[in-house]
Amino acid sequence: MYYYCLMRAKSTKTVRRSPRLNLLFAIITFTAMLLTVWEMTIYQKTFISFGLAFGIWILPGIITTPLLNKFVLTLSPAASLPTQFAYNTVTWGGLVLFFFMWSNKTFADAKEYKVDASIVSRGHMTDRNRSCKRPYVVIKYNEVEKRLVYSCTTNEKAYSYVELAVARGLFGFDVLIRYTLVDPDPVFLNKKSPAF
Repeated sequence: MYYYCLMRAKSTKTVRRSPRLNLLFAIITFTAMLLTVWEMTIYQKTFISFGLAFGIWILPGIITTPLLNKFVLTLSPAASLPTQFAYNTVTWGGLVLFFFMWSNKTFADAKEYKVDASIVSRGHMTDRNRSCKRPYVVIKYNEVEKRLVYSCTTNEKAYSYVELAVARGLFGFDVLIRYTLVDPDPVFLNKKSPAF
């Protein structure tokens, strides 16, 4: 009888605690999603391959899914393995990737250095109000391609390459500080676009 009452008390305690745990995990997930959006802006200025960033994002999901399987089932018995994997990837993978990218950028070397990157392709982005089509160029640096967007008044066709100001990140991945369109042609030798 004592054992039965003890088990009933434990299960009642678990039920009472579950809403708080559910709320805590919901807050963690929501925070992870917000940080992932922030991480995307950091990714745009970090010379890291998509494959590596994707691997850093998905690996915590692979690791935590079997480790947290039983615990998650106590909170949500209907959660299937694919659902748990998606949750763990979005939550824990999002947090790990954010802190990796944020640390690489935040603790980058204070010393900047300039490098030249040739333009691989060009194009125009349609603005939401369609009043202007912002030009962009795609450059390749350290085997990583990046799209650099300019103001509507920039004539990107007048330039041949981009001068990058970069800093070495904490984990060795260069971070873009500024970029300037430059034309090496003697006629336009001193012609530079505004830095972005």
